[in-house]
Amino acid sequence: MKLPELSAAFLTAVGFLLPVFIAAGTDHAIPQSTWSTNGAKPLPSRMKKHTEGITSVVIHHTESPNQTPAMERGRLMGIQRYHIDDRGWGDIAYHYLIGPSGKIYAGRDASYQGDSGTNYDLDGRLLVCMVGNFSEQLPEKVAMSSLINFVSARLQEYKLSPSDVVTHRMVAATDCPGERLQQWFDDEGGNEVIAKVFRGGKADRHLDALDFQKNPATTNAMKPRKPEGDSTRESGPVVPEGFAKIESLAVAPVTAGKKDIILNLRYRSPDKTTEFSVMLVKAARLGTGEYDRLITWKSIEDGERETTSDSEESGGPEAERVVSRFGISGPGNAYTRYFLRSYSTGTDVESYAILWEWMVSDSEAQQKWSQAYHDFKNSIDVPAIMRNNK
Repeated sequence: MKLPELSAAFLTAVGFLLPVFIAAGTDHAIPQSTWSTNGAKPLPSRMKKHTEGITSVVIHHTESPNQTPAMERGRLMGIQRYHIDDRGWGDIAYHYLIGPSGKIYAGRDASYQGDSGTNYDLDGRLLVCMVGNFSEQLPEKVAMSSLINFVSARLQEYKLSPSDVVTHRMVAATDCPGERLQQWFDDEGGNEVIAKVFRGGKADRHLDALDFQKNPATTNAMKPRKPEGDSTRESGPVVPEGFAKIESLAVAPVTAGKKDIILNLRYRSPDKTTEFSVMLVKAARLGTGEYDRLITWKSIEDGERETTSDSEESGGPEAERVVSRFGISGPGNAYTRYFLRSYSTGTDVESYAILWEWMVSDSEAQQKWSQAYHDFKNSIDVPAIMRNNK
């Protein structure tokens, strides 16, 4: 005879001691005041309270590029800025987020309804979001463990049952939380293991049996792929949600062929106040004259002028390098472009020339997108990419 599913409220009432993972829901969650010290500030006037408290848990993913744990806080601030400044919401959409490190971050105050770009009733929903894109791979094992245990604990806290856990695509027309994570929930016992941990069991054997594809951003090198119809090869940089890929303004050295250009990327923010850019070129076959390895650029508008300049030569394990840093202002100081340009003077196969650019419209945009640009640069491991493209 199949026994009926028992809720946390019933078990507690009859004296069963339920296992507790996170007492009161936030003991092990990093508060927003800690991870968003330089982020956008919540605006309660834009949010609505739940009418009758929490009645279900919804699993999401951010659908942003997978990244190293060291970058997850910067990613959260980027998402929060996008949701508040560009989507017009009161705070980051989700109540809790779980990073690739397995750390749990408190997002929007759980007394408020979340937000979504899809059409479904958010009243009573607790939104738990995995940071990354899980269309083709599962989150890291430690993050999956956090998800299972955290959701089970929330069921206890809000006196719900495992049947109250759903994924985003189960309540709205969307691919979220990604095909691979949905497959785990539906076909590989994801919902069942949450129920097991809810009743006091452990998820160790379940997690050991899963096939975890290594996240590209956690390997030593992000091996570039060649998009169809594009002569450049992308390394999967970390860019904030809502950024659009646009035409590059970088100009490769005259002697560089198409096969010499490894990266040529440019992205623009949704509010059009900043742009990130990188061009990476193999230098081994180029000339060794003063201008043979210089990557140049096109103007955004006529009348640009150089405002700052700094140049140096530096030694390193790969080759001697010439490094230049300079700034260019648009007409009427309408924007500023910050450049970092360098090239190897050697002729070995790992020699390269590179040009980074960060364009901002004003000081407010510079402050707003500083962390995002830092994450963008750090997500591209140039020496590793060069080793993969000999």
